[in-house]
Amino acid sequence: MQKFNVIEQFEIISKEIISLTQEIAEIIKKNNFDETSDILTIEDRYLKREQSIEELNKLISTSEGVKIPATDRWTQFMEKIIPVEEENINFFETKLSEIKEKLLEITKTKKLLLYNDQ
Repeated sequence: MQKFNVIEQFEIISKEIISLTQEIAEIIKKNNFDETSDILTIEDRYLKREQSIEELNKLISTSEGVKIPATDRWTQFMEKIIPVEEENINFFETKLSEIKEKLLEITKTKKLLLYNDQ
């Protein structure tokens, strides 16, 4: 097994996080978004991404402080990931609003049906 130094490990893990974040963005932007299978895929990608973020945190932090300084690498990583993640969050907020509207409509319809049955 090849041994990487801290900077190389940072590069590998940060690329993984960026890749997973971009995969999520591609899934949610597709025209035929499936609220069942695509949500499961997104959940899987977020779990993998969370694990990678934990690895990155372990890599750069110790009880004594930070192993590698917040250099240009960190800045570049954040510049790549933040805009994509903001788009993902906006999408989910929109989806949640749509689902809430559908649920309200269903509730109104059920109340109307119950009222008409009486």
